[in-house]
Amino acid sequence: MASATALTDWLVSVDTESKLNTSLLKQIETFLAAHFYSHEDQRYQAKSTGRANAQFQGQTAMVLASTQYGQTAMLLDVTNQLAKRSKEAETGVRGVAKMHWLGNDTDSTRPVPLV
Repeated sequence: MASATALTDWLVSVDTESKLNTSLLKQIETFLAAHFYSHEDQRYQAKSTGRANAQFQGQTAMVLASTQYGQTAMLLDVTNQLAKRSKEAETGVRGVAKMHWLGNDTDSTRPVPLV
């Protein structure tokens, strides 16, 4: 539950437009808690008893998308921040804006004509 609370607190901090109300945040936190719990105690996708085979649901590399609970939490997040954070965790890359100067040194010192 601590992980779900921490992630929900983070979500509140990045919700600069206050799109998430208390009721929605409680639902998101509940689904996040179920998501984290399901990683601790994975659900069976298939199992058999003769010589004990098992297959578990989800793939941990899919982060929040790996469980129905994480998917639901992302769906409830109208800010889309959980989906972005999940994708960053999955790819290991945070989106950063970059600029590249395509001109040359004289372009940067040349006065700009007023039109």
